[in-house]
Amino acid sequence: MDLGFPVSLEPDISQFVHKITVRLNPQDVLILFTDGITEAENSYGQHYGIDRLCEVALCHHEQTSEDIKNAIVSDVFEHIGR
Repeated sequence: MDLGFPVSLEPDISQFVHKITVRLNPQDVLILFTDGITEAENSYGQHYGIDRLCEVALCHHEQTSEDIKNAIVSDVFEHIGR
């Protein structure tokens, strides 16, 4: 799984940049996120994580993109105790 590249930490990011084609079907869901989501920590120092992000997206995959976003943000806030 490619989790991206360190923006602004590398002067030359050309080795991280490549092009792929992904065929999406009408019911597919694409989630774009930053490490601010997956690395959000709770009071025990546990990260929110990619697995939890995927679980929330899967639970709400039939909803609108706005509803999916709101569900993820709400769950992240719950995880960090806000």
